[in-house]
Amino acid sequence: MELLIFSDNTRLIKRLEAFTRRSKLTVTSFSVEVMKKKIPTQKKPIVVYLDISGLPEYEKEIRYLSKGEGVFFGIIDTKGKVKDYGQLISDGAVDYIGKSALETAFTTKRFQKVIQYIRQYRRDYDERKKPEQSKKKSRYIISPQGWKGITSGREYAFSIMFIEFDGENEMEKKYGRKNLKRAITTFAKFIERNVTPFDGRIWIWSGVGGVVLFPFNGSDCLSVLCGFRIMLNKYIHDVEESLFPNFISFRIALHLGNLLYFTEDTGEIISDTINSLFHLGRKFAEPDNFYVTDDVMTFTPEKIKRYFVPAGTYENRAIFRMKRPVFIVK
Repeated sequence: MELLIFSDNTRLIKRLEAFTRRSKLTVTSFSVEVMKKKIPTQKKPIVVYLDISGLPEYEKEIRYLSKGEGVFFGIIDTKGKVKDYGQLISDGAVDYIGKSALETAFTTKRFQKVIQYIRQYRRDYDERKKPEQSKKKSRYIISPQGWKGITSGREYAFSIMFIEFDGENEMEKKYGRKNLKRAITTFAKFIERNVTPFDGRIWIWSGVGGVVLFPFNGSDCLSVLCGFRIMLNKYIHDVEESLFPNFISFRIALHLGNLLYFTEDTGEIISDTINSLFHLGRKFAEPDNFYVTDDVMTFTPEKIKRYFVPAGTYENRAIFRMKRPVFIVK
């Protein structure tokens, strides 16, 4: 698979030239301005790295890359412009090279790992393969010791929970940015306090939400019970901790799959599992609701299953929604 790198940074280009000479990979560098001319001429799947450091607004370019058929893209961000890794995940990025990783990023090993991930897990790459290849069922990579057996840079199976606060803009207008920040900080502590008893850890947090990981033991998803309790406990939180009456609203999406785990710079390599989860949480899930995928439902305890109802399909997966609690007031 060919690597195309688009950058106008002369120091970066020199580094790329040195890397290209010693690498066995096919790597070509171009100016950023010719990106939209070069990409459509490629006949095979390609990996594109875009250096956004010189772009005043980079969001349009990312949207363009995310729509390209057979185009898998990474972002080079030497100036730290990206503040929301979650949005990159949602847009389909497969790699992120920030300022701190720039000195050691250009290695054959790194790019081979990215290519291996694309070939093995990206559904849009699988569709180009023979049908019998794309039908292979993925297997869960279990850590028998839970978190104790998990090391950075390796792949494991997790229950992966997306949580995001609803109505940020409206709340900011109503209560002010300072008060909203205090409320969201309290909200993050509420989430952390509720996931910890289920062996969950906040992995990514960017402002109004993030991703919580629960190591999968291969037999059950108690993380469903965790999400169930969070949705019910929010009413207590609203009374005891929330700064404003009837303030808190958030959505949860829960999925099960393998991903590459990193303890630092969690945007370094982004998995299709995370990508699908963010799509589900941001594009399908409705505010103030809890959704789980069919993968999760397979391992959900029977007593909890009855509290979920079918919610349709999304990205070829059956989705289930938690029933809304009803409080009877006399």
